Amino acid sequence: MRRKKKLKIIKTYLLVGTLNLIRFFIKHLKSFAHKIYSNIDWKYYKKEQFKIDPKAEKWAKHNCWFGYDELMTNAAFKIHKELVEFEGVDPKSKKYYNEIDKRIYDKFKNKFKKYYSMDN
Repeated sequence: MRRKKKLKIIKTYLLVGTLNLIRFFIKHLKSFAHKIYSNIDWKYYKKEQFKIDPKAEKWAKHNCWFGYDELMTNAAFKIHKELVEFEGVDPKSKKYYNEIDKRIYDKFKNKFKKYYSMDN
């Protein structure tokens, strides 16, 4: 009986100690995150306008599934990565967009009536 009681007390102390340790980390992580957030020059990020490639905008308008169909959108990003990082295709070229269209069509033939490319 005494042994069970001692084990219970030890478990309680361990639990309380663990909770106090977690509280300590949370308190200090919040202050650390606040310091980082307050040191960011937000004026720079607000002024910085990212230029959207007109071809990319045109491509997205012609592919109404982009951004709405999660599976196809993720596939497009994966194809983008393959083309740019591994095959060295310029993302501003016609070849780039034609390849994305072709590979998306090959993967999702059941979602298209016919093959379509921006050059067609």
